[in-house]
Amino acid sequence: MQEVDEREECGMYFIPHLGVYRSDKKTSKLRVVFNASSATTNGYSLNSLQYNGGVAQNDLFSIMVRFRKYIFAFIADVQKMYRMIWINPDQRKLQHILWRENMDEPIKTFELSTVTYGTTSAPFLATRTLKQLALDEAGNFPLGSSVVMSDMYIDDVSTDQYLR
Repeated sequence: MQEVDEREECGMYFIPHLGVYRSDKKTSKLRVVFNASSATTNGYSLNSLQYNGGVAQNDLFSIMVRFRKYIFAFIADVQKMYRMIWINPDQRKLQHILWRENMDEPIKTFELSTVTYGTTSAPFLATRTLKQLALDEAGNFPLGSSVVMSDMYIDDVSTDQYLR
C-alpha cells in the first residue's frame, strides 16, 4: 500500500477493515480482514458493483480425482498470492483504507496496490493472472505451465507431473 493525498476523488471507495488476532495460536500474527461488502452512504458496496469474473481454473473435483490416480504426488501452496499481484493504478482508488501505526499518530489515507482478499473480483484476478503467466511462459517452462493450467486450484497445486 502507499500513502495518498486525502482529497476526495470521484469514485473513491474506502474498504473497512479490522485486525484479527488469535491468542490461542502461538504462530498466529495479526491478520487484517477487509470488508468490501460494507455499503457506502449511497447503499452500494464495492463488492456489489464488481464483476466476479467467473472461473479461470479447473474445478476442484477434477483436480482431486486426477491427483488420486497416482502412487506418488505432491502438493504446494503459493504463499501470499493475492499480495503478489499488482492492481492497475487507475483502479487503486477503489481500495483506499484509513490506517495508523499506533494511537499516537494521526490517521492517514492509503491505497492498496495489490489484489485484496475480501473483494468479489480477487479470486478471479489471482487465478487469471496465474493462467496468463502459464500461457506467457509455456515456451520457457512447459512442464510448469502444464501444472498451472491443469492442477492449480486458487493458490494450491496438487499434481504428479514432476514424478512421471
